[in-house]
This record gives sequence, C-alpha cells and structure tokens, in this order.
Amino acid sequence: MAIRVAVLSDSHVGQRISAYPEEFLKELENYDLIIHAGDHTDITSLHELRSRGEVRAVRGNMDEIEVSSRLPDKLVLELGGLRVGITHGSGPPAGLIDRVRGVFKKNPPDIIIFGHSHIPTDEVISGVRMLNPGAISGNLSTGEGSWAILTIDGAVVDWQLVKIHF
Repeated sequence: MAIRVAVLSDSHVGQRISAYPEEFLKELENYDLIIHAGDHTDITSLHELRSRGEVRAVRGNMDEIEVSSRLPDKLVLELGGLRVGITHGSGPPAGLIDRVRGVFKKNPPDIIIFGHSHIPTDEVISGVRMLNPGAISGNLSTGEGSWAILTIDGAVVDWQLVKIHF
C-alpha cells in the first residue's frame, strides 16, 4: 500500500509569512504523514501542522527556543520499507548537500529530506536520494514557494514539487 507524505521546510512563520496558505492546509487531509525539515521559526507553525495530521519534524537554524527545544536535529523513519532521514542543514549553500549527508554518515538512509537552502532538490548521490522541498515561505530569487508530495509504494519513490505563487 502506498504511503503519501506532505513534505515542507523553511516555513519562517512570523518572519516571511504570517500563516500557511489556506489551500495548503486543506490539502493536508489527503496525506498519511506530514514531514517538516526545519525553520518553523514560530511555535504556531508546529501547532497548525499537528492540528492537521501526524507530523514528524526537526528543528532548523532559525527556530525560536520554544520550537528548537521540542524538536531533534535529525530523525530517521521507516516508511514503506525504506529508511528516510530528515535534517535541516546548515551553513552556506556551497557544500550543503555534503554536510547533510555527513549527518547520516554512519548509517546512510535510502532517502534524505533536508531544507535550509530554499532551493528544491531531487538527486541521487552514492545511492541516497537527496530531496529538498524548497521553502513554503518562498524563495527570494523566484518569488514563489514550494512544498512536495512524497509517495512510497514498495521500491517505487515518487517526488512531486508543488509551487505556491504569492
């Protein structure tokens, strides 16, 4: 049976957006799980997502203490028989993917979901699928936000980026 996951990162609630877009929140009813890869910034982001479904989340570098004290730096989940690692990322854009991979160096998962760069990513490096949904709060260079749909059905992994226009 396929598992459908809504994946987002870099909400920056209270900094870049005041709240999640209503059409996005309504869409969350259609998923088995919500994954947030950090930078909620405000605790209202986490509460809003949890009111919409099961959430697995990590902290980001911009999260207020009320958020960061409740969330881990990284998570590893088993979804549909695959190991999925989640972390936010850190530092400058150059080398971000290598730093993210390093977080899971001892026991690499099948998939790593990360954020931080605000740039959507889907690439395979050394057998690990690296996925970044971009920033739901928007990318300053494109003026649009994004989140993603991850579907796992056995060994088949589908990743669809969903754009949000502000």
